[in-house]
Amino acid sequence: MLKYCENCMLLYEQTKCPKCRSRKGREPQDDDFCKLTERRAVYSSMLAEALTNNGIPNVTRGRLGAGLAMSVGPVLESVMVFVPYSLLDRAREIEEEMFAEDGKSEDETDEAEE
Repeated sequence: MLKYCENCMLLYEQTKCPKCRSRKGREPQDDDFCKLTERRAVYSSMLAEALTNNGIPNVTRGRLGAGLAMSVGPVLESVMVFVPYSLLDRAREIEEEMFAEDGKSEDETDEAEE
């Protein structure tokens, strides 16, 4: 059964959240914002604009935080993109269309390296 972690905004199938290890997961609701992907800042910005242009509400969150991102520069910043659960499949289609040649998202790259 698919579960949703309110703390991490992640969907998962395990018994606990893979990020925070909480066991308080619940069934996702249509309006729950869920992590779509994590990409470099420039690509996340492009994706967020495309999602907005397609009527998909989205929220972005930098991994480093504003202060550190300004110090090291936006090139090194990774940005997470979140969309409502009810629009997650459509958002994934848009992401795939945009980055088909680019290959993997930051999440997939991290998993391949582990």
